[in-house]
Amino acid sequence: MIITTTNTYKIWTDGSCYPNPGPMGAGVYIECPDGTIITKTISLGNGTNNMAEFLAVIAAIKMLNKIGGVDDVQFFSDSNLMVSAIVKGWKMRQPKLIILADIIRAEMKAFRKYSFKWIPREENERADNLSRPS
Repeated sequence: MIITTTNTYKIWTDGSCYPNPGPMGAGVYIECPDGTIITKTISLGNGTNNMAEFLAVIAAIKMLNKIGGVDDVQFFSDSNLMVSAIVKGWKMRQPKLIILADIIRAEMKAFRKYSFKWIPREENERADNLSRPS
């Protein structure tokens, strides 16, 4: 019998902004390898929906750093812009988004293995629900 174990942390992130631009929020849903679930809702001040998507990932990275010993992560997001900017190097015009993408790329170097995957909005409901501060 073969038993496989994984040390992969799975992270779903979402950013929200209503109206856009306006008050931003971020939701982070982390599934740890041992099955523990960690969630966080974050108020981010004013900005745009796209900024909130990038800031949600930065918040998740900070949470993973606090856990410590995390070296294998999978990010899931319904933001095609954010995922494509990080994975494919899409060019962006907004200076604030460029800076946020650079921060994410720099912070990801702390992990031995990482990936980003775009998912449809319907598959990101957990993080989406967390992204709207009350």
